Amino acid sequence: MYIRYLVTFFIIFSLFCKNSYASGLTLEGYLEQVRYGNLEYQAAIEKSEGAVERFAQGSLLFSPSAFSEFSWTDDRSLLLQLANLGTRNKIEELAAGISMLTRFGLLGKVSYNLQRTELFGAPPTFDPNNKFFFTFIALEFSESLWQDLFGKQSRLKEISIEKGARATYTSEKYNSIVALVHAEKAYWRLVAARELVKIHQESFDRAGKLKEWQEKRVRQRLSEDSDLIQAIAALKLRELDYKTAIIDLEIAERGFNEFRGRSDKIAKETVVFPALDEILARPLPEFKGAKLDVEAARHNVEVSRANLEIARDKQLPTFSFYGSAALKARDENLQIATGDVIGTEYPVIKLGLNLTIPLDFKTASDVKSGYLKEIIGTEKLYQRKLEEQEFQREDLIKKIIENRERLKILVDLEGVQKIKLDTERERHKQGRSTTYQVSLFEQDYLSAQINKVSAVYQFLALYAEAKKFQSEES
Repeated sequence: MYIRYLVTFFIIFSLFCKNSYASGLTLEGYLEQVRYGNLEYQAAIEKSEGAVERFAQGSLLFSPSAFSEFSWTDDRSLLLQLANLGTRNKIEELAAGISMLTRFGLLGKVSYNLQRTELFGAPPTFDPNNKFFFTFIALEFSESLWQDLFGKQSRLKEISIEKGARATYTSEKYNSIVALVHAEKAYWRLVAARELVKIHQESFDRAGKLKEWQEKRVRQRLSEDSDLIQAIAALKLRELDYKTAIIDLEIAERGFNEFRGRSDKIAKETVVFPALDEILARPLPEFKGAKLDVEAARHNVEVSRANLEIARDKQLPTFSFYGSAALKARDENLQIATGDVIGTEYPVIKLGLNLTIPLDFKTASDVKSGYLKEIIGTEKLYQRKLEEQEFQREDLIKKIIENRERLKILVDLEGVQKIKLDTERERHKQGRSTTYQVSLFEQDYLSAQINKVSAVYQFLALYAEAKKFQSEES
């Protein structure tokens, strides 16, 4: 009696689950929900889009910049008195201009300068005007001739910044694809879990009917008690399998909801088990270019190479050529001084060279050699990732082909096991077989069904994994 109530409960529970599902949800519809509800996916997309906007960040190194400076000086040094220039000198200076670094390493500045000078204690014979203005336009430049020859380090910094942003973009783009792949697997896991519940329910129902039929035969003294015990044992086993399948379904539904950002324990939408003919007819995945995480590794190699070259070149001597030219005007009247600034009455020209040589030649040489070896090492690691990518692609294609052949065999095996079970059940009704034999055939048929569903899930999961091999070309 207890078994009958239990069977009724499971049937009602299963019907309730079926009726509680809302409208159907396709894989694309589910993935769209994941895009809007999964924080991991959204974070990866935001980071990748942010990295795109940083692609041109390195060019800011060569963009013009405006600058301004104000200084106030109160000079009471002894030098003024010794030179008979007075006892005190107050200077207020304002400068504004534009500076720019070119890609060949020339740093140039153009500035306009205004200086107000007030002298204290100077004899009238030196300068009868103790207050006057200096205005001048100045052009300054400097060019490295060794360590940063023709702007090499600046260009390497630009490469480092740009490739770093591209590495972030491709890496986060890959992470967004991985999030969708995991979500797709969760979808197919739910599909498989619901199919397995259905299979175990049908097996449980058949075991219950067999047990009831054996009870009837025992009451009519047409069968032995051992057959009834065998039927009860088979029913218990099917009950255990059914309960396990329901627990697995609950786990699958929670995972299904988590990927789309929901905390519900039950997924109310219906999902359809795919048609076998359609999935077996799928063409093999095609791969073009490097996968995104490998592309990110390539960008990181270029970043490392640029940074290592910058660090290596810093061990070189610095040798630079610099100069400046200015047109100056001076008058006690600010307006007059400003108007005369473009004249050539008071020109100032300055040229110079700067040289700095590190004296620890051995250490500097060792450091340069060490950086060179690191560059070679990073390139070898990238080459290894390229090789691994090809191995992974070949392995994935091989697994898909093997799984497809296995699935075809399992589909045929399921059909054969079904015929075998139906035939044995008819023989059992005719008294030509035992309950034990029927239970064995039932177990064989159930195993074939489970293996088929498992193979379908593995086949679809492999196709989902293939999406990780997307490149920027695909």
